[in-house]
Amino acid sequence: MTDTTTNVPAYRRRVLASAPGLRVVLTWYSRHHAMAPHAHDVAQHSFLLAGAMEETSRGQTQAVDSPGAGVKPAGCSHANRYGRNGALILCVEADDDAGRSVGLSADDWIWRHDRVSPASLARIVRNSESAAEMAGELAAAAAPVARRYTTPPAWLTEIRERLRDAPNEIELDAEAGRAGVHRVHLTRAFTSHFGMTPSLFRQRARLARATALLAEGRCGTEAAHAAGFADQSHLIRVMRRETGFTPGQLSGALAG
Repeated sequence: MTDTTTNVPAYRRRVLASAPGLRVVLTWYSRHHAMAPHAHDVAQHSFLLAGAMEETSRGQTQAVDSPGAGVKPAGCSHANRYGRNGALILCVEADDDAGRSVGLSADDWIWRHDRVSPASLARIVRNSESAAEMAGELAAAAAPVARRYTTPPAWLTEIRERLRDAPNEIELDAEAGRAGVHRVHLTRAFTSHFGMTPSLFRQRARLARATALLAEGRCGTEAAHAAGFADQSHLIRVMRRETGFTPGQLSGALAG
């Protein structure tokens, strides 16, 4: 499937491991890609490694920034919209029998801020010897569910959106002054509502842009420069720490 306005694939999907009734899949969804309501015949346990997305189900919409994790039972109708820099998602897909065999359960639909680093998930992918082992390790790493989202005030949401749109240009002291709050209050409120500090969100916004550029075929040097990293080495360090992949590894996984 290709976005005819940009000639960029709407998504790139690679099955990392599979067994009867079980798949572990890495997918990059392109910028602003939207998916109409649909359902799957298997349960899904998804991990947002980079980027941002919104998912709507059962009359509710949850906005998720990386890192995030979510579950959906089989047959759960949902619609998706991916962020301005797309989204990189690691997903375990399992039918009932396979899910029970590796300790996966999905009784309800929920997304959350994740306490597990994407780098630790990538290490599980690299070090597992079978699809069942990989899925079981991912399930263990993701449990128990952390906390549900709370609704942030409008001024805080606006700051987050400006940070996402222009991570290299926003000054947090100025944003705090514009909102009429102290910088410390801004940081505490941001961390409480979004699960990370503003500076970490800024870094992940840069990383999301670099990930999108790599998925679109740009080289590491170009992606680093365009996303606001000091150089390619800086991008490599941040990407390895935040996702567990180097730019070269990620480009290879999403190629084709």
